[in-house]
Amino acid sequence: RHYELTGESSIIAFVALTLEVGQNFDQQPRIRSILADKSVAPNQRIDALIQEVSPDEWEEAARC
Repeated sequence: RHYELTGESSIIAFVALTLEVGQNFDQQPRIRSILADKSVAPNQRIDALIQEVSPDEWEEAARC
């Protein structure tokens, strides 16, 4: 995926989310917009996901 994640912890977190939530979790609209947000440093986007995505959005992501 092209989210420009380079930090080891960001990459590990992305992989963990893929395993925990689902392979296509990043196709959920809110999650995709946060991961693609150029105004946030790439390696801070995972933190933004944790802080900004609602439980309902995570559930939706699990169905993607």
